[in-house]
Amino acid sequence: MIVNIFIVEDDISIVEVLKKIISDRSLGNVIEYSLNGKDAIEKIKEFLPDIVLIDLFLP
Repeated sequence: MIVNIFIVEDDISIVEVLKKIISDRSLGNVIEYSLNGKDAIEKIKEFLPDIVLIDLFLP
């Protein structure tokens, strides 16, 4: 089973690192990401990921 992952992180370099780690270790499929919480809510409703990785210090 492939796990669909959504990333919420305001630093694009961190998003890229997370995407690479997830891909290199075959942990799942990053289906989308958001750079802010407001956009994330709408995109999560649209993409319905299995897992959401969230930056806890997101403004």
